[in-house]
Amino acid sequence: MLPNSEWILLALLAVVLLKPEDIPTLAKFLARLIRQARYLWNDLVFTEVDKHINILENSGEPLKKHPFHLSPPKAKSQPVKD
Repeated sequence: MLPNSEWILLALLAVVLLKPEDIPTLAKFLARLIRQARYLWNDLVFTEVDKHINILENSGEPLKKHPFHLSPPKAKSQPVKD
């Protein structure tokens, strides 16, 4: 990752070298690129998580519930859900 001073220098160079009409086009391109990268990353991560969940569900062992979603033993109130 670049230090802050290098980012500032790159931003200044972009302003000087690009025409004002090109800046929105470049911003849209970068936004589309970042959105696509996030989509691919989430798709990769969620497919891996789904594989592990399917393995656990097919193993026959009951899935443990998260401890914060269960009420403590002998509690008078219900658990709080997000």
